[in-house]
Amino acid sequence: MDDATSEVLRLRECVDALRTKNSELERTAAEMHAAVERHENILDSITDRVYAFDKDWRFTLFNKPAARQVRELGKDPAALIGRIMWDEFPGAPIEEVFRAAMRDRSPVAHEHYYAPLNEWVENRIFPSSDGGVIVLQSYVTRRKRIEAYFTEGQKLSRTGSWAWTVATGELFWSDEHFRIFGLDPQAERPSYPAVLQWVHPDDRSALQMAFEHAVRTKGEYDTECRIVRPDGEVRYLRSLARPFVNGGGQLIEYVGSVIDITERKRAEEELHTAQAELARIMRATALGELTASIAHEVNQPLTAVVTNAHALLRWLDLDPADLYESRAATERIIRDANRASAVIARIRAFVKRGDDRKTRMQVKDALREVAGLVRHEALAQGVIFRLELGAALPLVLADRIELQQVVLNLVLNAIDAMRAAPDDARVLTVSAEKYGVDAVLVTVSDTGVGLDPRQRDRVFDAFFTTKPAGMGMGLAIARSIVEGHGGRLWVAPNDDRGETFQFTLPIAAPAS
Repeated sequence: MDDATSEVLRLRECVDALRTKNSELERTAAEMHAAVERHENILDSITDRVYAFDKDWRFTLFNKPAARQVRELGKDPAALIGRIMWDEFPGAPIEEVFRAAMRDRSPVAHEHYYAPLNEWVENRIFPSSDGGVIVLQSYVTRRKRIEAYFTEGQKLSRTGSWAWTVATGELFWSDEHFRIFGLDPQAERPSYPAVLQWVHPDDRSALQMAFEHAVRTKGEYDTECRIVRPDGEVRYLRSLARPFVNGGGQLIEYVGSVIDITERKRAEEELHTAQAELARIMRATALGELTASIAHEVNQPLTAVVTNAHALLRWLDLDPADLYESRAATERIIRDANRASAVIARIRAFVKRGDDRKTRMQVKDALREVAGLVRHEALAQGVIFRLELGAALPLVLADRIELQQVVLNLVLNAIDAMRAAPDDARVLTVSAEKYGVDAVLVTVSDTGVGLDPRQRDRVFDAFFTTKPAGMGMGLAIARSIVEGHGGRLWVAPNDDRGETFQFTLPIAAPAS
């Protein structure tokens, strides 16, 4: 083969190689074009706006949502490619955040309100391999509005929210939760030990036991406590939460709320004070109705004192003085004076203002003292008074004065109800007996005119009365007192005539 032929063959091989290389380049170009299209399609399918910048803050890419946003701002996306962002959008409120992300080469998430768009936007900034950054931007106006409504709702209801992660011990508080505790969310980092520090010392142990029991049993949590804010103010709170467990039954976290119930607690205390004062007034009113009976109770021993004093003088005037009779007269004076003193003391105790004092006591003792107050009034009204007490009654935990007030109110109502009854048919019975296995039953029964069936269900309502000059508070207070002792008060008609009022009191727990 001559040299010319060899050269031709070599040239052909070169041409074939070039054709092959060209095919590879075309295939590679096609693949690159397809990749770019896929890349652009992916970017364009993202609902977030995607911006890319080089290290000099020149625009290098917009996806379609970003391009639309740029047009809304009066700019041409194509014309912005290669231009510096801060020249095109001077005074942007996020410049410092963006520059810090570029400088630190670390992802950053930032929210701000952008007035030109009238939108809240969230920017998520990521460093890119070419030294620039890629920004994913989304509108979060709806979420911000919901958060604002939620925050305002928490303020109005004085309710904060919290979440506690079991694995890390991390504790999240809402802004309202911080406000309830009087703390600055920027300065304080909540934690379980810190919460215990802010709880009132007298409530700390109970709260800790309740929460640790809930965690141990993976149960719901609901407790009330007091906190002491940094300014010294004491607030009453109710905290409740629900546990969340994974598929394997492992406790993951608690999510709950804390409710400021201070105003409710104060209102309850004020209501209790007002009820106690009204109850005292009602007791005084009831005693006013018993003036004649009280006068009789006091006059009897005082008359005896005077009589015995005159007798004492006569025995002393004898010559010689009869010391034996004088001593006997003196002892009778002391006895009757003590009787008068006991009556006065009983009346003062019944009317006095004071805190509730529940003690273990016998119901029979309280009933006997009420009987001593009303027996003369009953006789004056022609009422036969019967006191029937069980032989062996268990002790109850009660406030003696309040218990007497309930019985006195029921007895006076019964006497009043029998004013129109025939003289030979006025019988008032007060009794006490064991009721079931855990209560004592007190009964006040009369043979009066009875209640209108339409009124029977309303007699315990405040301000409802069947008396022309009644206040309508006696039975309402009586029921409140009984229920405050854990009992129940009700009324039922007798088979023949009159009404029977009954109430129960729980038996006191054995003394420890």
